[in-house]
Amino acid sequence: MPEIEIIRTAVALDHRRALAEGLFGEFVKAVVDVEPGLRAIGGDLHADEEALLLEAGSSRPDLWGGSIPILTSTVRAAASSSTP
Repeated sequence: MPEIEIIRTAVALDHRRALAEGLFGEFVKAVVDVEPGLRAIGGDLHADEEALLLEAGSSRPDLWGGSIPILTSTVRAAASSSTP
């Protein structure tokens, strides 16, 4: 399993492909902190990515999860990570 990474800039296509090959093939899962624009990518579960961002100081209400197709940088589906 690839290591989850916190990304602050755009993710190059080759890097997205490498992450996707190790997991789902056509996409990578990501959780985004909408305040500073951080993304955690490369995990099996959105919850693992969320936990990493929370450890890095993110606030749960600012976290959203989704899937990023390897050929584009558009998030295909998104859901709030916020839970009571």
